[in-house]
Amino acid sequence: MKKPFMFTMLFIAALSALVAEVFAYKQEPGDKWRIISSVTEDIYINGKFSHHSDIVERTASEVTGAASSGALIKAVFQSAEKAQNPDGSERFTWGEDYEAAFMRSSQGRLEIRSTFFRPSTRNVPTFPTTDVRIGQTWQAPGTEVHDLRESLGLSAPYTIPFMARYEYLGSREWKGKRYPAFSIDWDLEYLPPKSSTRRPKENPPSVIRENAKQILYWDNDAGREAAAETKFTLSFLFSDRTEIEFRGTGISEIVESERLNRDIAAQEAVEAIEKLAIPDTTVKITPEGITLSLDNIQFEPDSGRLLATEKVKLDKIAEVLARFDGRDLLIGGHTALAGDKASRDKLSLERAEAVAAYLRSIGARDAGSIVTRGYGSDRPLAPNTSEEGRRQNRRVEITILEN
Repeated sequence: MKKPFMFTMLFIAALSALVAEVFAYKQEPGDKWRIISSVTEDIYINGKFSHHSDIVERTASEVTGAASSGALIKAVFQSAEKAQNPDGSERFTWGEDYEAAFMRSSQGRLEIRSTFFRPSTRNVPTFPTTDVRIGQTWQAPGTEVHDLRESLGLSAPYTIPFMARYEYLGSREWKGKRYPAFSIDWDLEYLPPKSSTRRPKENPPSVIRENAKQILYWDNDAGREAAAETKFTLSFLFSDRTEIEFRGTGISEIVESERLNRDIAAQEAVEAIEKLAIPDTTVKITPEGITLSLDNIQFEPDSGRLLATEKVKLDKIAEVLARFDGRDLLIGGHTALAGDKASRDKLSLERAEAVAAYLRSIGARDAGSIVTRGYGSDRPLAPNTSEEGRRQNRRVEITILEN
């Protein structure tokens, strides 16, 4: 009677060995990838709903070097937050560009300067150095870094340690394709140490609580994440008993679209503009992508309302943009040097949003594919000392993003 039992045990052991895998980051100099992350969250103050927020972050990463401890990675983070227009329509307004550099080991551990605000979640995932079987669990320390400069007046990155719990779930489907999947979750109640060097306007929390649950889909061929889904609650309790709580979900995934050949794309855009006879429109290659500059687009005086005649121009611009379908857009407004800075910034954003709204209305892009930004007079093309120079500086630029 013992032989069948022994045979069964050996079969199970052999089967477990077959499904065991080694998971690690594969990082070679020159590797590049892009991630789009979206977070939707509700914010509560003292238990009462305050407002809703949607945030999109695009991250472009590149392995710039290698060392015995891992790979040196440069990453550029571009964030935008959803806002609502007076007519109830939605728009995404550019938040910031942020660049960081760090060393990452093949198991996922980061070496990074404490002054960097990004990436916000670090050392997740962290993999064992040995084979991992389905159902296997482990723990590894992680770190969250919060940017509380605007909300709480904290000048430095706010770092919170936690212990993450992992389980290998086996194969799971994400958007029609199967990947090895892991559950990752962590809970924390963190009491920040009191600081004797706190600045007068700083208001650090006295207690931080969080619960996060994530499903990570791993591309073992590429040696990096394919996607992740996260649910979280995060609360900050202050000494005056005020509590701010965030309840939300996040999705991040690798963007698999073909990389933009900027030289070829710029030439295609120039040829299309010439064929359509679009006046006062130039093309240039920029760090973000390919930029179409609408150098003399007309608005009502000192307002963000487009003149009706300009819609014909934008109809033709939409034909150019159709050649780059699937690429997101950054629409930036620019003004001449007139009035105060706050007014210039406001007017430039209103004009960018007017162009974005029209392009959305004719189906050139949906709301989630257009980000707007107001530069005011910060990026002049010519001196503001002449009317010709001021005319050149009053413009709207449409950038076809790398995504």
